[in-house]
Amino acid sequence: MGTCMTSTVKQNKQSAGFTLIEVLISITVFSIGILAVITMQTSSVSGNARAQDISEATNLAADQMETLLNTAYSAIVDGAGTNAGQAGLNDGGAKMGDVYDFMRFA
Repeated sequence: MGTCMTSTVKQNKQSAGFTLIEVLISITVFSIGILAVITMQTSSVSGNARAQDISEATNLAADQMETLLNTAYSAIVDGAGTNAGQAGLNDGGAKMGDVYDFMRFA
């Protein structure tokens, strides 16, 4: 009876908890997972910023096109091919840099 009791105590001691190696491996796996989530979040934030820039450029271009479509051709260019000073390309608040930004993202 004493031998049976001793082997039961030894088994309980061996399976009582996690070993240091198991804990280190689980922490490593968890850390790799957290790093993947951080990388994904960073990529998502930069993608959202780019999408916002593209949307802003598209809206600016659409506004400018709407202005040009609602303006008579003769009001934009006179007979000499110069800007007549009325409702031209820059009247909607667009700057050359805005148009360049739109073309860069297209």
